[in-house]
Amino acid sequence: MAARILNGTKIAEEIRSEVAAEVKSLIAAGVRPGLAVVLVGHEDDQRPLYAIAVMMESSENTTSITMIWTMTQKNALRPLA
Repeated sequence: MAARILNGTKIAEEIRSEVAAEVKSLIAAGVRPGLAVVLVGHEDDQRPLYAIAVMMESSENTTSITMIWTMTQKNALRPLA
Protein backbone atom coordinates (compact mmCIF):
# COMPACT_ATOMS: atom_id res chain seq x y z
CA MET A 1 0.00 0.00 0.00
CA ALA A 2 1.42 3.35 -1.04
CA ALA A 3 1.64 6.24 1.37
CA ARG A 4 -0.93 8.98 0.98
CA ILE A 5 -0.73 12.61 2.08
CA LEU A 6 -3.82 13.74 3.97
CA ASN A 7 -5.15 17.29 3.93
CA GLY A 8 -6.27 17.78 7.54
CA THR A 9 -7.83 21.16 6.84
CA LYS A 10 -9.99 19.77 4.06
CA ILE A 11 -11.01 16.74 6.14
CA ALA A 12 -11.94 19.02 9.07
CA GLU A 13 -14.07 21.20 6.77
CA GLU A 14 -15.88 18.12 5.46
CA ILE A 15 -16.57 16.86 8.98
CA ARG A 16 -17.82 20.28 10.13
CA SER A 17 -20.11 20.46 7.10
CA GLU A 18 -21.55 17.00 7.84
CA VAL A 19 -22.08 17.83 11.51
CA ALA A 20 -23.70 21.17 10.62
CA ALA A 21 -26.19 19.36 8.38
CA GLU A 22 -27.00 16.88 11.15
CA VAL A 23 -27.45 19.71 13.66
CA LYS A 24 -29.87 21.50 11.31
CA SER A 25 -31.88 18.27 11.00
CA LEU A 26 -32.02 17.87 14.77
CA ILE A 27 -33.10 21.50 15.27
CA ALA A 28 -35.80 21.06 12.63
CA ALA A 29 -37.03 18.01 14.59
CA GLY A 30 -37.22 20.07 17.80
CA VAL A 31 -34.04 18.72 19.39
CA ARG A 32 -31.47 21.20 20.71
CA PRO A 33 -28.09 19.51 20.32
CA GLY A 34 -25.27 20.32 22.69
CA LEU A 35 -21.84 19.27 23.84
CA ALA A 36 -21.04 17.75 27.22
CA VAL A 37 -17.50 17.23 28.46
CA VAL A 38 -17.02 14.86 31.37
CA LEU A 39 -13.60 14.79 33.05
CA VAL A 40 -12.80 11.91 35.36
CA GLY A 41 -9.65 11.73 37.42
CA HIS A 42 -7.18 13.87 39.25
CA GLU A 43 -7.13 17.61 38.69
CA ASP A 44 -3.33 17.62 38.43
CA ASP A 45 -3.45 16.39 34.82
CA GLN A 46 -4.22 19.57 32.86
CA ARG A 47 -3.25 18.33 29.38
CA PRO A 48 -6.78 17.81 28.00
CA LEU A 49 -8.06 21.18 29.26
CA TYR A 50 -6.92 23.17 26.20
CA ALA A 51 -8.72 20.81 23.82
CA ILE A 52 -11.84 20.94 25.98
CA ALA A 53 -11.75 24.74 26.08
CA VAL A 54 -11.63 24.83 22.28
CA MET A 55 -14.58 22.43 22.04
CA MET A 56 -16.58 24.42 24.57
CA GLU A 57 -16.05 27.64 22.59
CA SER A 58 -17.30 26.01 19.40
CA SER A 59 -20.77 25.22 20.76
CA GLU A 60 -23.48 27.46 22.19
CA ASN A 61 -25.09 24.74 24.31
CA THR A 62 -22.28 23.25 26.38
CA THR A 63 -21.92 21.61 29.77
CA SER A 64 -18.72 20.78 31.59
CA ILE A 65 -18.62 18.27 34.45
CA THR A 66 -15.60 17.39 36.52
CA MET A 67 -15.96 14.12 38.40
CA ILE A 68 -13.98 13.19 41.45
CA TRP A 69 -13.09 9.56 42.10
CA THR A 70 -15.83 9.11 44.70
CA MET A 71 -18.67 10.55 42.62
CA THR A 72 -21.29 8.11 41.38
CA GLN A 73 -22.23 7.95 37.72
CA LYS A 74 -25.79 8.94 38.62
CA ASN A 75 -24.62 12.14 40.32
CA ALA A 76 -22.21 12.97 37.52
CA LEU A 77 -24.83 12.69 34.80
CA ARG A 78 -27.54 14.59 36.69
CA PRO A 79 -26.69 17.98 35.08
CA LEU A 80 -27.17 16.41 31.63
CA ALA A 81 -30.72 15.23 32.29
